Amino acid sequence: MKIIEKNLQQGFVKVVPDSADDLWHLYNVIYKDDEVYAFSSRAIKSDVEYSRPKSAERVSAFMGVTVESVSWDKFLGRLRVHGLICHAPDIIPTGAHHTLSISLNKPLTIVKKSWAKHLLDRINRRDRVHMLYGDIRDSFAVRKALKASRPDYIFHLAAQSYPRTSFDSPIDTYETNIVGTAVLLESV
Repeated sequence: MKIIEKNLQQGFVKVVPDSADDLWHLYNVIYKDDEVYAFSSRAIKSDVEYSRPKSAERVSAFMGVTVESVSWDKFLGRLRVHGLICHAPDIIPTGAHHTLSISLNKPLTIVKKSWAKHLLDRINRRDRVHMLYGDIRDSFAVRKALKASRPDYIFHLAAQSYPRTSFDSPIDTYETNIVGTAVLLESV
């Protein structure tokens, strides 16, 4: 996560998340009643008399919401911040509900009344643990992941851990637990 600007006296930190792990950290940093600012789009209904009923124009703008809830979907790599609009251009009504979809490599600003030390530590940390998802049995993917991440330490946690599944599918269990470990060891 890149920190673009930080002003704790005014209570804001502007960051750019550059990995799915950063979105997870932001999910744990953004709390109810914080303010979050980012570019977003919103459908604006036309007030013109001759427009079609229920037609709306999608407008992109920099806006802020007072946070009511935050959700994170690790499979879609999406962080969503829902709340009431507190800052927006004049064509967008403040006080209406809106959800900001936080994306990778797009800046956002988080404003808090006060920043707890553990939250600042979480944002400032450069040496985070990065989790990689994939198939431990795929030697090409494992080598590619190792080359890209160049880890100091590897924690191999891939295994068939549910006994019932291991009895129902012993070949898959063998391939994951034994062959997967061999692939990892050969790739290091």
